Amino acid sequence: LFPLATIITPNTTEASALLGGRPVIDIQDMEEAAVSLHAFGSRYVLVKGGHLVGSSSAKGTAVDVLYDGQEMFHLSADVVDTKHTHGTGCTLASSIAAHLARGYVPKEAVTNGKAYITSLLEVSKTISHGTGVQKPMSHEMLIQPKQGLSFATGLSPSRNLCDLRCYGVTDPLCNEKCGRTMVEAVRLAVAGGATIIQLREKDLDARKFVELAREVLAVTRPHGIPVLINDRVDVAIASDADGVHVGQSDINVSDVRAMLGPQKIIGVSVGSVDEAIHAERDGADYLGAGGAYPTGTKVDANCIGVSMIGSICRAVDIPVVAIGGIKLENAAESIAVGADGVAVVSGIFAADDPESACRDFLKIVDEALISRVTEDRNSSS
Repeated sequence: LFPLATIITPNTTEASALLGGRPVIDIQDMEEAAVSLHAFGSRYVLVKGGHLVGSSSAKGTAVDVLYDGQEMFHLSADVVDTKHTHGTGCTLASSIAAHLARGYVPKEAVTNGKAYITSLLEVSKTISHGTGVQKPMSHEMLIQPKQGLSFATGLSPSRNLCDLRCYGVTDPLCNEKCGRTMVEAVRLAVAGGATIIQLREKDLDARKFVELAREVLAVTRPHGIPVLINDRVDVAIASDADGVHVGQSDINVSDVRAMLGPQKIIGVSVGSVDEAIHAERDGADYLGAGGAYPTGTKVDANCIGVSMIGSICRAVDIPVVAIGGIKLENAAESIAVGADGVAVVSGIFAADDPESACRDFLKIVDEALISRVTEDRNSSS
């Protein structure tokens, strides 16, 4: 079965058994084992070093070795002092598989999976259930992918990760036409599966905008859905929103980062490959590329087309969400060319039922992502 696998994830004991009992007791052994196991046919091998914790080679860190057939990568995290470690291997493999299914490349999937496990172990220190030497760990937490990781070689720390699949961009005019408040509209979108919300208010003064943002955050935070403020860094800071989305004429990304700090999400609107490359270089966490199609929501928006969105996706390594004229019937087209999600205004917030609209968009995007990953896999095999 190994030749059918994208990645195999043995720990040191399992790696030793697969290699006929060859000792795997330090990092050099792990690297050599990864090379030997790669010959069995999988595209990637992750040899997990958690069982080496406490040995002289581990020195207080949990080091995993990832090999892709050409390069060797070390993923290191501080050891979490807990007995609640039962199920870590299965959970890591499941997390990696989930990230692969969502379109992450294997190195990103492993990076995020290891971060997830590290965070789970940290949370598990506080639970008291379970018996025996190896107790169960807790899965009741929000994923914080960046915490506690360092990367020895080859892998850069992740940007602030966000799920862009169903990106709802609010519009007060849509709410007015539909007889809904902003908070009601966001609550419906979140119930339908919106993965991130951008709060766009062009006419509110700062004080009212901050109050509205706090009301919206009270709806989204229990569900772990980030809220980004359109343009207004001051409102994002005052409301403790999850980040901001800025345009080409707004404050430079590096200045926004200096004001918000390292943990907040920063998105940037782009309409060309050059703008995308510069935004990534300046520290953007994701890009909003568009307009994909003509739109009546933003009359001054330049329509760059789906083909240009594909060019932008290929030019950068950070996630890209397509925006502008996105409807149910065309949402899959942007995903097919490389976008990680679709940003929707009227398709959600002018819908009779925003909850159902989000559910429909999410279904289309997920199916398109799976189709794209399958096609990429088939073309590379």
